[in-house]
Amino acid sequence: MVMNVDKSGPSSAAGIRQGDVIVGWNDDRISGVRSLLQALGPDSVGSAVEVTVRRAGEPVRLKLTIGERPET
Repeated sequence: MVMNVDKSGPSSAAGIRQGDVIVGWNDDRISGVRSLLQALGPDSVGSAVEVTVRRAGEPVRLKLTIGERPET
């Protein structure tokens, strides 16, 4: 489940909202954090991906452009 969305980041620009559950990344099914991180791996900054989220029980497909990961 998406816990927080940076208002100035690519997730917000794509329409991802707090409370969405990411269930698809391009052609990969996402079942948890581990599978999401594996799906993220090969995508480079600037590439476009299709993200499927479950919102209020319904699937929603969104287009997202990969951005730089913030420093932690």
